[in-house]
Amino acid sequence: MAVFHAQKTEATTNEAERLREVFRPVAAVFAKAQRKYESMLRTGVSEFLLEDFAIRNISSQSDFLDRMLETISSAQGKWLRAGITLLCTKVTGVDPITSVDVAVACEMIHTASLMHDDVLDGASLRRGQPSASSRWGNSLAVLGGDLLLALAFNLLTRSNSQACLEDISGSAVRVCLGEMAQQNASGSASVTEEEYLGIIDRKTASLFRSCARCGGLLGKAERPIVDALGDFGHSFGMAFQIVDDLLDFLSEDSFSGKTLGTDISQGKTTLATIHHLATKSPERRDNTVIAELEAEDLRKTGSLDFAFQKARYYSEASQEALGKIQTADSASLESLRSLSSFILERTPLQLLGR
Repeated sequence: MAVFHAQKTEATTNEAERLREVFRPVAAVFAKAQRKYESMLRTGVSEFLLEDFAIRNISSQSDFLDRMLETISSAQGKWLRAGITLLCTKVTGVDPITSVDVAVACEMIHTASLMHDDVLDGASLRRGQPSASSRWGNSLAVLGGDLLLALAFNLLTRSNSQACLEDISGSAVRVCLGEMAQQNASGSASVTEEEYLGIIDRKTASLFRSCARCGGLLGKAERPIVDALGDFGHSFGMAFQIVDDLLDFLSEDSFSGKTLGTDISQGKTTLATIHHLATKSPERRDNTVIAELEAEDLRKTGSLDFAFQKARYYSEASQEALGKIQTADSASLESLRSLSSFILERTPLQLLGR
């Protein structure tokens, strides 16, 4: 077990290094976006409170919010959505500084959705840190997520792009619908592959699609380029979620920085469990409890590998979408290609029995 733990720790380090290299073409503005994100969390809320003259004594309220938002700020993730927005803007030949506000807003929307997820899943860890719900309780974690959403849309109104505001707000609606569909299907042995793909299309791929499209919109790209970038983001998001579901079958939290096994214990249907159930007779399928399935069960039926191959399909589709884009900024386009490969590399081969 110690050797396996070391392998996963090394993988996590290599993953961070790989992403730094991927985002190198936008490194300076990427850092600026992260600083803005932190500034919004640390000082932005206090500024809103100070503007509200109805609040005479804000010290205790502000101190509490500062502590809570500090918890969120210290647990930042891979910044894939923001990075995609910045890279897609640069691909169009426009300085990505123009898309910082949108990039930060996308990360805030994503983080808010994760805070709400942790409440629904009862997760104790998020990105290697105690989750907001485990530290502050479910009610305050939900309200903290709502506050992030409000900050995100306040920031989007400053982006001077009605098209981006409409695109991302529509995506936020789809994320909610996807999460609701997933919760409704939890524990069901009758969910089909098509229904599962529809769920992750909304809850994950839709925001990635908007991030990529907004890069093109802010770069004043022509419609075919914006659409191609959107196709890339969508396919990338589909591959990302399928792999993320696979990672839930790992036995420790260190590799992905979240509480693993929550999808399994909650009985959430994934592509691997759908494939596994399809190998059973109707009687055995109806009596199968998803929450009791283990990785070895799904490995024996080839279900883990089936899901991985579907992720590969979407990764290749994202590469094909990028092939439709002509740009003088080959470095940024190559970084987007590298992201598609990176998604598949997140899956340890030992998980698939290879």
